[in-house]
Amino acid sequence: MRAHANGLASIGNMESSKIHNLGEMNMNSTEYHFHRALTASNSAVAWGDSRYGGDASSIDLTNTADISCSYFACAARRNDGTAVAWRGDSRYGGDVSNVDLTNIADISCGGGGACVARRNDGTAVAWGISSYGGDTSNVDLTNIADISCGGFACVARRNDGTAVAWGDSRYGGDASNVDLTNIADISCGDKACVARRNDGTAVAWGDSRYGGDASNVDLTNIADISCGCHFCGSGDRGVCVALRNDGTAVAWGDSDYGGDASSIDLTNIADISCGGRACVARRNDGTAVAWGHSYGGGGGDASDVDLTNIADISCGGFACVARRNDGTAVAWGSGHGGDASDVDLTNIADISCGDKACVARRNDGTAVAWGDHRYGGDASSVDLTNIGDISCGYRVCVATNIESKSDVPSLLPSNEPSVSPTGAPTGAPTGAPTGAPTKSESDEPSVSPTGAPTGAPTGAPTKSEDRTFKIISSFHFDDSRRQWCLQAKN
Repeated sequence: MRAHANGLASIGNMESSKIHNLGEMNMNSTEYHFHRALTASNSAVAWGDSRYGGDASSIDLTNTADISCSYFACAARRNDGTAVAWRGDSRYGGDVSNVDLTNIADISCGGGGACVARRNDGTAVAWGISSYGGDTSNVDLTNIADISCGGFACVARRNDGTAVAWGDSRYGGDASNVDLTNIADISCGDKACVARRNDGTAVAWGDSRYGGDASNVDLTNIADISCGCHFCGSGDRGVCVALRNDGTAVAWGDSDYGGDASSIDLTNIADISCGGRACVARRNDGTAVAWGHSYGGGGGDASDVDLTNIADISCGGFACVARRNDGTAVAWGSGHGGDASDVDLTNIADISCGDKACVARRNDGTAVAWGDHRYGGDASSVDLTNIGDISCGYRVCVATNIESKSDVPSLLPSNEPSVSPTGAPTGAPTGAPTGAPTKSESDEPSVSPTGAPTGAPTGAPTKSEDRTFKIISSFHFDDSRRQWCLQAKN
């Protein structure tokens, strides 16, 4: 999975990461209560808590390519390379009046109130709370390939394979004692970061209680990494997950909220999603298993849920949702998204859970939200038709609109190949890459104004993680972070 410029709620080019964090897709992102949706025509709409980005009525969100939200603010990148940020409090990333946001390639907003934008020339610029990543005056941000912002720190990976971290030294901002060379992927969670090297090893740093100490974890033969959930307002919680090339997985961090998976069968794993209090892993046979705190969708809370024939999973702050190959979906956890008994979850193409709300997009382009009405669970005032992409973060959700329903990307079961333990889709058309994907800028297709990647490999599978517009983690992402998606890079 690729380190995506982490933001809790992210919409845009998704990476094909197999680990998802709240808001990330999946796995890498520390964005909060933000629900967003993008349309094929690249306009966007936000709803939820206006204090956290839920009111974008005064913002020009036309021609939008992707969006990233932190706990306090949101930023959108347009197809012309310009970007805009919004939020009531300018201190937390909502004010970019003094920031040069032109020629932008991707954006990552962290949970603590800092955002970073990477330009097409490889330079990067940050803004927001200086102590949490908003001040890069002493950081060399040139030749940058990837960026990932967590709760209180950010990390940038350069094209030469080195990486640099900054922000709060307690929570991942100080990597002076970490060997960050030959780096392939990066991911920052709420209070810890992890980096995967090209040789398959990985290293973590930050708060030892929440994923920063992996000394007792076997981090070899790693295919994907993720720390989250940045956008979950989760407080003192933090979990990191790694997926190995042999299909096994390992988790570490806060044992109460998913950091201890010692009693869970994590073999033959296709992808993982971690939220604020629980994690869910989907196996290649279509079954899924949950662990962590029952209030967030883990442990026994999923014992009465039919987790078979699963195609996609998303965990938020208090709930998890699973989409089946037949287009139905099921939610479980607390009342903040865990109860979808009154929601029509049929013909579902995409799912996204934020801290206290969830959103599902149907194959006909309509979308539905549920959970805490204050934080994205009530979308009655928003036009959720012709939707191309959805995402929920801390207290806000976002969606993009599409001009014609024929433009709506769908996730038909027949089009979604399963994923083998090596990361290669099974049954993929001839010409699809085999083995674990390598992460280089040259491998990442550009995104056209219609949202379709140009220059994508011939025969590439059209599964959900490979769609241009999809929600991330989140992280997450996650979401994470290597997806054709906002804040994520391959």
